[in-house]
Amino acid sequence: MTPRQIFILVLCNCIWAMNPSFSKILIHESTPLSTAWLRYFGAWFAFAVVLVVRMIRGRHSLERIQVFPTGLNGSDRFKIAAIAFLACFLTPVLQMTGIQASSAASSVLLVSFEPVFTALFAWIFLRERMRSKDGLFFAVALVGFLILSSRAQSGLSLLGLKISWGDLALFGAVAGEASYSVLARSLINKFSPTQVYSASLTGGVLLLTVFCVSVPGSLEHPGVFMSMKGIHLDGWCAALWIGPLGTAVTYFAWLRYLKAGVPLAA
Repeated sequence: MTPRQIFILVLCNCIWAMNPSFSKILIHESTPLSTAWLRYFGAWFAFAVVLVVRMIRGRHSLERIQVFPTGLNGSDRFKIAAIAFLACFLTPVLQMTGIQASSAASSVLLVSFEPVFTALFAWIFLRERMRSKDGLFFAVALVGFLILSSRAQSGLSLLGLKISWGDLALFGAVAGEASYSVLARSLINKFSPTQVYSASLTGGVLLLTVFCVSVPGSLEHPGVFMSMKGIHLDGWCAALWIGPLGTAVTYFAWLRYLKAGVPLAA
């Protein structure tokens, strides 16, 4: 990798790593589900605005820009649907639920597990070589997770330890984030980053919207969209960070670098 690529990847990783802290701010003023929806709808809206601007400035049609992939086979459709469900629907729901129940420090620390999951999934599903030290890192990371989460008052009993439900949700969310890289890697050689990103993100936002609409509300616990009335300026600033910046920019940049051949565990 060139120094410029390394700098941009490190910058994107720093931006992305701040998502849990800003999500915590937004959750305090709304709900975990509304925060999840705002994050991914904000990313989708920002991406759509960029595409519209490209159309206006370049006078291109949607077909010319090639927003959505064409010529999909059954395997391609399954992978895009899997990214939409795992990375753009299930992951934000688990992540925001976990962030609400865990400390900001635990959230940030658990985010660092993603490269470990990415290397493991690449070995399982893409048959990429996994070195012995990668397995050692995974084992050490797993032990670290158990130690970090073992002081919970309630949760899952495992090996004599009480694992926090919030940390378990975050652990699942990190695995879902890792699936994005692994599944996208197998698609990026056939389709452009724009096509893979727009198709999977649109599918995930649709699933999130349907799910949020289906959640009933009450006077004591307002529905997902009604709860957004309580968001203040700092909450909206946090939404701008985790959506357009922390998801749209970082995820799309990562796809472009995957296209360029950057290793999965970079």
